[in-house]
Amino acid sequence: METFIRFIDIWKAFGPKRIYDGLNLDIVRGETITIIGGSGTGKSVLLKLLIGLLTPNRGKIFFDGREVTGSRESDLRAVRQRIAMLFQSAALFDSLSVGDNVAYPILERDPKVARGELKVRVAEKLALVDLAGSEQLKPAELSGGMRKRVGLARALAMEPDVILYDEPTTGLDPINTMRVNQLIVALNEKLHVTSIVVTHDMESAYYVSDRIAMLAHRQIVAVGTVREIRESTNPDVQRFIRGGA
Repeated sequence: METFIRFIDIWKAFGPKRIYDGLNLDIVRGETITIIGGSGTGKSVLLKLLIGLLTPNRGKIFFDGREVTGSRESDLRAVRQRIAMLFQSAALFDSLSVGDNVAYPILERDPKVARGELKVRVAEKLALVDLAGSEQLKPAELSGGMRKRVGLARALAMEPDVILYDEPTTGLDPINTMRVNQLIVALNEKLHVTSIVVTHDMESAYYVSDRIAMLAHRQIVAVGTVREIRESTNPDVQRFIRGGA
C-alpha cells in the first residue's frame, strides 16, 4: 500500500471561481482510483495539475516521492513521460492511420527506433485493446468505441506508470462502455499501472475501481472502497450516487 501520488492542501481558483480549498488525496501505487463529483467540481482539473498543465495557487503535489509543484519544464517532462492520458474525445490525428497514431508517441520519444521494432510495438499495443490488425484503418472508419480504444493503445505506447482516464465511457453505447470498463481492469492487472479515472458514470466507477474519491465543496469529502462508498452515510455521496446510478 505504497503512496505513489499525493495532493497536499491544494488550493486552486480561476479568477473569482474557487475550485479547491485545501484538497488532500493520496493515491496508492498500482490501484485504480475513480474521482467522482458533480459538473464543475474540478475532477479533470486534478489530472491537469498532476501533469503540470495547471499550477495550484497553494499546496504541494508529490509524484513517486518527489515534489512536482513548481518544477522546471525539463523536470515536468520527465514526469509526463511516465504518465499517459486517455482524453474524453480520444484526440486522434484524423490524417494519420491507426498504426501511425499509436506510433506517434514512440517516435516522439525515440525518433531513431528501428522500423521493425516500431511495427512490433504498435501491434502489441493494439492487441492489448482488442484491435489487432487495424493499423491501416483511418480514424474516420472507426466507431466511437474503437476510437477510444485506439486512443488507449496510443497512451499505452508510452509504457506509462500511470494512466489518466478523462470520462472514458462518455458517448459510448452500453456494449462499448462495458468493453472499455473491462479493458481498464485488464490493463491494470496485466501492466500493474496506477490508474486515475474521472467519470460521472457510477456503474463504471463501481466496476473498475479499487477505491472511489468524492469531490464536493471544493475538497475530497469521502474516499473508500466501492462497498464503503455505496454504504457511506455522507449526504453528498448518497445524493450523488442516487442521482448518478
